[in-house]
Amino acid sequence: MGVLQKLQKVLHLENFTQRANLFIDKYRIIHRGLYLGLALNAYIAYTQIQKVTALRILDEHLDNQKADYMKKVEYEREQIEKQIESQLMAQENK
Repeated sequence: MGVLQKLQKVLHLENFTQRANLFIDKYRIIHRGLYLGLALNAYIAYTQIQKVTALRILDEHLDNQKADYMKKVEYEREQIEKQIESQLMAQENK
């Protein structure tokens, strides 16, 4: 699963606002509006958890990209070293 799919899964982009509104409405109906502030605080905490999870996914993705890049750099360095060695050997054999 790609990073965008992971982020969409975590953030629930399609129905996130709708679910949040239903959550707040349900809480308001149950408590007749007395604890709407508590419902809003719960909603804010929920969104913060989602943001943290999304940031973790991005960090993991960037770490993977960095590791891939470092492997590529190491491979290219080895190839250059081999090429230099073969050129030196060719010059010595002349």
